[in-house]
Amino acid sequence: MGGNQALRDAGSLSQLLPMMVKENHGNITDEVVQKNLLTYEKEMIPRGFKWVKASEEGHDLFDTDTLGGKVKFWMIISIMRIVKYVALFIVLFTQIFSGKRKSLIERVESI
Repeated sequence: MGGNQALRDAGSLSQLLPMMVKENHGNITDEVVQKNLLTYEKEMIPRGFKWVKASEEGHDLFDTDTLGGKVKFWMIISIMRIVKYVALFIVLFTQIFSGKRKSLIERVESI
């Protein structure tokens, strides 16, 4: 999520900086920078806190320091493995009994 926020910040600043230069005819003072920085921070800080909170909530789901977190993680990984093997079995079963051989590319695309 940090990368996404950095890209969003870069997008906001890429619009704000040229506008700041244009409005002040290239005469950029500390006061101009501070005023525009406050504008940027009014948008960025609430957004940042929202994503930090969302990140913390997502972290609790797989908190591997607790037994509950380890069990949840193990269950999800186990379910993913079962789904993988069931899908593989279905593909192989249909190929064996369909009487039609498929190339590797056809097999992968059919999954």
